Amino acid sequence: MLTGSALYAAAVTAPGAAWWEMLLPATWGAWMGWTTPITRSAGVIAIPDAPTAEAAPAQREYTYPEALAAMWEAAPDLPPGTRLTGIRQFDPAAPDFDAVVVAEVGRAVPTFTPAGLAAAFDFPLGSVTVSPIPGSGPGRMALTATPTLRAAAAPRTFPQMWRAWVSDPGGVAPGMEMIDHRLEEDRLVGRIQAPEGKMIRLPQQEIARALGMKDAELCMVETDGLGDGLVSVYREHPLMDVREATVEDLTMDSLGRIRTGLRHDRRFAYLNLYDPTLGAMTDLIVGAPGAGKSVTLHTIMIGERISGVVSIAADAQNGMSLPEANGRVYHFGAGRAAVLATLAAAYELAQHREKISSANGWSGFAINDPWP
Repeated sequence: MLTGSALYAAAVTAPGAAWWEMLLPATWGAWMGWTTPITRSAGVIAIPDAPTAEAAPAQREYTYPEALAAMWEAAPDLPPGTRLTGIRQFDPAAPDFDAVVVAEVGRAVPTFTPAGLAAAFDFPLGSVTVSPIPGSGPGRMALTATPTLRAAAAPRTFPQMWRAWVSDPGGVAPGMEMIDHRLEEDRLVGRIQAPEGKMIRLPQQEIARALGMKDAELCMVETDGLGDGLVSVYREHPLMDVREATVEDLTMDSLGRIRTGLRHDRRFAYLNLYDPTLGAMTDLIVGAPGAGKSVTLHTIMIGERISGVVSIAADAQNGMSLPEANGRVYHFGAGRAAVLATLAAAYELAQHREKISSANGWSGFAINDPWP
């Protein structure tokens, strides 16, 4: 057909062409179009075969060890230059396994982070560990991955957690054994005992951290200062709802005590205003601004007034810290000069009473007898 088209174009463009010269190329093109299928089928003209799509290779299923080795090699958080060999799955139904980490020839296995090891297999943090192989050099290390076995073996009861994370060697309070415990409505209570001949040691914040608590104030520690203690773990803060003190709370009992509040276990907290064997008590209240020093002093002075105990007070801040006490105690001084004068007067009064007591042979006294 290309040949016929060329003849036609030549005939049209040549001047003075005869009619048959124009008809010849068209006739030739028609003839070529009719004979093309015949010539191709007879093999006269070679036609290349149409390209066919290649069949995709079949996907090979990896075994579990092969998949683990590939995950290790592709892990971005692991140092390069090691490979995972000798992989042994403990149970076909569980992902736990052990293996050998092999470094390049002449090199030691690098140090891995717990997060990097766990991320390599998408296992829980801490469930993949690396340790030396007895009798082997630093170029080979044992790897153990126990995500399900570790979860199954995790301590679940209060005594188990205490033993695993607190009292066992490596815990925050080694040797401090839990000998009894009980579950109450809002707390767990454990009775702790130190080893024979040892002093009790129960670091409150470290214990709270070891038990996985988010708020250390939910862990309360009490000891007798010798060998026994109590540890309470609360669900909610025990002192979020505390009532106001009553007249009954602030009335001194036969032991010279008033109730100034509640302990974490809802028992009363006591403060001695007077001790039958020692007399009046001396206390020092220290705290940061806003800690409650003034409220505590007010509570004590209310208890003294209710119980008939004389109160001598002075406020270095011109009465701003203890405004309610002014006019309600035996003596009140406002300002720095008044504080110094009050202390000096109290000292002179004590000296005077001491001379009289000595002259009369008084070695002790009862409340309001002989002195108010």
